[in-house]
Amino acid sequence: MQTLRLKSLLPRTSFAAQWDTTIGIFQFNDTDTLDTIRKFLLQKEPDIMKLGRGNNDISDNSNISSRLHQYNIFKDFIDECPQLNQLLDWLRISYLEFLQHEVSEPCDVEISSWYNVLRDDEPLSEHFHSSDESSYLSGNMNLSTFDTQTYYRHPLQRNYVPLHNKPGQLAIFPSWLPHGVEHEYVGERVSLALDLYPIHVRKDWGNPIMFMDQDIFKRLTNK
Repeated sequence: MQTLRLKSLLPRTSFAAQWDTTIGIFQFNDTDTLDTIRKFLLQKEPDIMKLGRGNNDISDNSNISSRLHQYNIFKDFIDECPQLNQLLDWLRISYLEFLQHEVSEPCDVEISSWYNVLRDDEPLSEHFHSSDESSYLSGNMNLSTFDTQTYYRHPLQRNYVPLHNKPGQLAIFPSWLPHGVEHEYVGERVSLALDLYPIHVRKDWGNPIMFMDQDIFKRLTNK
């Protein structure tokens, strides 16, 4: 695990705003599995577009991102693409490593997951996933990139912190953190996005499935 920190400057007054937010960066190195998943998701794109736009804040009806609430990759596609099981367990292990770094205890957590396909300068505008009292963690993972960058910034921060995208790269961050993708590139960028939330604050969208509980924790850690 590597980290990207968004940290305020040293305060010069007693009322100056301060923040120190960590983004966890992980690398999935099984390129064959990654490519299989990428090809599968691209094949599913026409089917996802037929679902119609869901109840969300994305106004552009022309791309797959506007269907994010209508399916869950790890619930609806896992039988068709068994490689998703391997990826799901790797995401779980990465989540546990992030919690350990942040000195936070694991809890029973559900996951919703969708994907984005951007082509030839198509932007993914700055957005955040959740900022209410029950927000938790979100993530994005690049399945293919063409020299793109995802930028992050703290809500009180003016400047963006860029992260160069690489295939297999996962970023885990607080759900309230604004982020977006630059739009100056040529090619096709396929990425997987996810939201995690403890089951006691379960959302009513996204067809969530269990991501972490005591049984899963024991299976992954042998504890």
